[in-house]
Amino acid sequence: MAGDLRHAGRRGRRSGAGGPSGAGDTATHTIELFGEPACRKSIGNRFGARLGERWQYHGGDHVITVTLASRKVAAIDDQRS
Repeated sequence: MAGDLRHAGRRGRRSGAGGPSGAGDTATHTIELFGEPACRKSIGNRFGARLGERWQYHGGDHVITVTLASRKVAAIDDQRS
């Protein structure tokens, strides 16, 4: 993994140049920091319209799920085991 996942779970935090990814950051910036996600899933509504994506990153004892809408980070969820 290209980036350090320890800081990715801080919700709502804007990143500076090279800082941790946060809400509002672009998908490109997230990939630059953390590399390609281990898993990508499309999010759609009941009519089949695509609303965004969920990306999962696995690091040590936790899984980080990044939710994207309009190619920007909408939420970050850090689940530790």
